[in-house]
Amino acid sequence: MNDRQLELSNCMGDDYDELIFWSFRYFLGRRTIASFCFMQDILKNFDLLSDKNKELIGSEIQKFLYDVSKSDEIFPNTSLHILNLIVDKSKEFLKHNIDESNLCDKCGFIVYSSCKCSLMK
Repeated sequence: MNDRQLELSNCMGDDYDELIFWSFRYFLGRRTIASFCFMQDILKNFDLLSDKNKELIGSEIQKFLYDVSKSDEIFPNTSLHILNLIVDKSKEFLKHNIDESNLCDKCGFIVYSSCKCSLMK
């Protein structure tokens, strides 16, 4: 580690959970390539996250997907697909059970409106 990295590490107390979670919250719902890439990184590195972050991130995504279904906003299917993949990985860490009636019969992802799983291959 160089001096700058060491100083940042000391500032964070070697606990990156809050930084990861608040970065996630910042990107959730944004429609930029940076947010898409960040969510891909969360998905790729999900196993490295703390159990607390796995539960919080999964829960936040569920709430977000529900809110999206109740609004007129349109999000790219690829972004929704990644969010569903993250929730799928977080299922065992969620404190509340996912309502099975909200799962698509074809893809198994959480859906609150019509599922576009045929487009998510």
